[in-house]
Amino acid sequence: RRLRPEQARGLAVVVVDADRRRAGAVQRVEQFVEQKTGKAFDLKLARSGITLRVPAQVSPLEVLEAKGIAIPYLCRGGACGQCETRVLQSDSSLEHNDVWLSDEVKACNSHFMPCISRADGGTLIVDL
Repeated sequence: RRLRPEQARGLAVVVVDADRRRAGAVQRVEQFVEQKTGKAFDLKLARSGITLRVPAQVSPLEVLEAKGIAIPYLCRGGACGQCETRVLQSDSSLEHNDVWLSDEVKACNSHFMPCISRADGGTLIVDL
């Protein structure tokens, strides 16, 4: 059964396959995260040229889903890495609210997690 976004908000569940050759070698990690709100911003999808407005109280992933644009995700909490997206350009700073990206990647703003992270206003252009 798949949870609706409002049911899943705030709970991140990550399943990592430690060794796919061995049965039962799966590690389950659960982490509770708080969805952060911030400033509204424009999310431009470079491949299609589509620009979407991301309201302050909604994640970029939720906006993409509402427009019928599917990207991979598992946790909605920035812990699984499935929705990691390459940033092409931003005219504002990024609010990295995830635990997946390294501090180095966060510092250079080359990727972000649309399930929980966002731009601090302005326009964010991503490789989608």
